Amino acid sequence: MIHTINIGMMDKSINFISWNTNGLNHPIKRKKIFKVFHRLNANIIFAQETHIRREDNQRFFRFWKGQQFHSNCTAKIRGVSIFIDASISFTHYEIISDPQGRFLLITGSLFNRKVVLVNIYAPNFDCPEFFKRLFTSLPNLNEYMLIMGGDFNCCLNPSMDRSKPIRTLPNRSALLIDSFMVDSGITEIWRFLNPKDKEFSFFSHVYHSYSRIDYFLIDHRLLTDVIDCKYDSIAISDHAPLKLSIKIPDSSFNTRSWRLNATLLQDPEFITFIKQQIDLFFSTNYNEEIDKGILWDSFKAFIRGQIISYSAGCLMLYSSSVGRLSRAAVQVGLSRCCRRTSEVKHFFLKVIPPTTCRTMAKSKFEYVRNFEADDTCLQNCWVVVRLDGRNFHKFADRHGFKKPNDERALHLMTKCATTVMEELNDIVIAYGQSDEYSFVFKKRSNWFKRRASKYISHVVSQFSSSFVFYWKDFFKDEPLLFPPGFDGRVVLYPSNQNLRDYLSWRQADCHINNLYNTTFWALVQQGGLSNSEAEVRLKGTVAGDKNEILFSEFSINYNTEPEMFRKGTVLIWQKVEEATDKLIITPATPEGRNVVVKRTRNKVLPLHVDIIGDGFWEEHLEILAENS
Repeated sequence: MIHTINIGMMDKSINFISWNTNGLNHPIKRKKIFKVFHRLNANIIFAQETHIRREDNQRFFRFWKGQQFHSNCTAKIRGVSIFIDASISFTHYEIISDPQGRFLLITGSLFNRKVVLVNIYAPNFDCPEFFKRLFTSLPNLNEYMLIMGGDFNCCLNPSMDRSKPIRTLPNRSALLIDSFMVDSGITEIWRFLNPKDKEFSFFSHVYHSYSRIDYFLIDHRLLTDVIDCKYDSIAISDHAPLKLSIKIPDSSFNTRSWRLNATLLQDPEFITFIKQQIDLFFSTNYNEEIDKGILWDSFKAFIRGQIISYSAGCLMLYSSSVGRLSRAAVQVGLSRCCRRTSEVKHFFLKVIPPTTCRTMAKSKFEYVRNFEADDTCLQNCWVVVRLDGRNFHKFADRHGFKKPNDERALHLMTKCATTVMEELNDIVIAYGQSDEYSFVFKKRSNWFKRRASKYISHVVSQFSSSFVFYWKDFFKDEPLLFPPGFDGRVVLYPSNQNLRDYLSWRQADCHINNLYNTTFWALVQQGGLSNSEAEVRLKGTVAGDKNEILFSEFSINYNTEPEMFRKGTVLIWQKVEEATDKLIITPATPEGRNVVVKRTRNKVLPLHVDIIGDGFWEEHLEILAENS
């Protein structure tokens, strides 16, 4: 079954159909499904649950003339496909296919517009991990316009999208989708067009209820081109087809009227040429018998043709000059080429536009950029960069760090972390203990376009260079024998509670490690045990046992140890009032007088407090605020 679409001269109306077909293996059902697609004048089809194995994709050839893209499993389960009619001008750049047959992502050019087409079949349970994996696979949506359709298997608005609303709050997947739409400028188009209507796309035979779980999410830049979006009836499958009609203008089909390039009137050669052509026309065609209207219309057609011919000649000369100079630049280098003569240099600087220079700067080797992996962090998540000292036991031993805690080293680490925060002021809080520090970038941070590699490299390099730079401030005459090493990693936390749990984990780890180290080194330094004997003594002990050893054998009350050792260091931004002396000169006091000037500034302050409980977070609500 083959169908076509009539394309107008001024614009193209493209019909997108998204439908969970619930299986396309049976030939009779497959024929009925494609009859529905034909009735709906489908041009681009997003089909879910095709249940077609990879080796059986050729079954669609007799039903569809055009491009076909599939994401299948080896078994007859799941599977999504995108069909694009042969009459649609679409060139694909990249295809990302989910090995589980859950989604299919295609970037390409649709009528000269860069788009990314995404067809999804989400799991039928609350699975935000699936959507995280999907959203991180998307390309840069500033460059591409998103058209995502499919069976999302969740209600974005349960009170409006269920016939029997069991729960009125959206689940975690729906919240993640909503957050993605807000951050990326994406719109659920049916609800946008029908804000108060109730309509359903799926019937559950188990619960005997209806729900709306099939959507089209589109880029907000396409909203003005949307003609309609509506659901068809639920038949053949237990889902209803969703039809989206978009008008995509194509400038190549527009009929444009000719206009004179006014800059030609500043060209003396053009003026001389056009005068000659005017004299030629009237000397050849003028006589008393010819109708003046016909003569005038003929003259306009003639002179327009001569102007077009002259402009085409200039363009050919310009193109050949650019090509010649481009080849010369490649052969001998752009700098040498520009120094050959003042004429060539003037041509490069004055005649060739910047876009041409940018094109010339490219080379045949630029394809290697395609090997770069996209590591953009998911939107609306806390970005945590955790930094750890590499082989720091050796570093501490070689530089004679005091055991179990060296205040000089801890203060130096805090100074380095403060420098990082002051340099990268999107960091809202940092936590450090021993040889590690965690830096939390705010949820809406867009530094380095949210590239994980940039976050890591900037934090680690700034911290490492600061460690070397400030070493003498804390270790005085102690020389730095060899440079320290630090590694880093990026972890994303979608919710405030996730972030709090992460920081609580690090502080609990600080307590556990410090209690062990304090007891261990007390046994070694004061108890006279060797390192291996102290390890054997502490093997299998719990916190109470270690406290008992410290108190009974060494009269050490662990709770009186410095909080910096027991709780680590928290760095936050706080407003601080500073007082400075300023010399004021007035007519009454020409010699001047000192006046104390007070000003309030945001500074990074270290705290040694408990961050596991609620007290710290209730006192500093601004840290987790959306606009922090």
